[in-house]
Amino acid sequence: MIEQDKKEFGEFMKATLGIYDKEITKETLIIWWNALSAYSLAIVREALNRHVKDKANGRFAPKPADVIAMIDRISPDGRPGADEAWAIYPRSEADSAVLNDEISYAAQVAQPLLDEGDTIAARMAFKDAYNRIVEQNKANGIKPKWFPSLGHNPDGRKAALDDAVNKNRISLDYAQSLLPAPKDGGFVAGLLGGMKLLTKSDEVLTDEQKEKNRQHIAKIKNMLRKAA
Repeated sequence: MIEQDKKEFGEFMKATLGIYDKEITKETLIIWWNALSAYSLAIVREALNRHVKDKANGRFAPKPADVIAMIDRISPDGRPGADEAWAIYPRSEADSAVLNDEISYAAQVAQPLLDEGDTIAARMAFKDAYNRIVEQNKANGIKPKWFPSLGHNPDGRKAALDDAVNKNRISLDYAQSLLPAPKDGGFVAGLLGGMKLLTKSDEVLTDEQKEKNRQHIAKIKNMLRKAA
């Protein structure tokens, strides 16, 4: 929301809480604004309307956390939960994954514990750090940035890229560029869920293009090593 939305936001909050015979003070309204200002006025109104109609939670006056939870239900951002993020995080340079900057941040906390062999403590530290940065970024309206980390083992690369494309974390074209070029050129068959794609030139990638791809992958892997 923007500064010009404050008046309408305040009026709508007063009307909503009035349903529950609750009054809102100037100080309380400031707290509500600070909690929800990262979202658009339209999505906040929709979330409050849905809360009022909710058969279970709608019997009680909403709190900022209730509205944020409803916004997440209305407009999911594609972020994995902490458990899925922990499962995504590669344990060695041989493994492939498509990560985001929030997973990378949490990995910095967990990696020293993993190096010591304490997997349980590492997982707990990872989840705590991940939930903390996700909550902070959500409050500031920051979306996660996804990037691939392709390990030494080629077998898991396609599966990791496939999964990321299916979850709209990276584009199909980008994923295709990270996989080996077909030997026979033309249509690239069987890539990413069996879809057929036509290369830009309808030919095998040149040595120069292959080298650029290799350099790009090496750069991403180097970024991950530094983050860990």
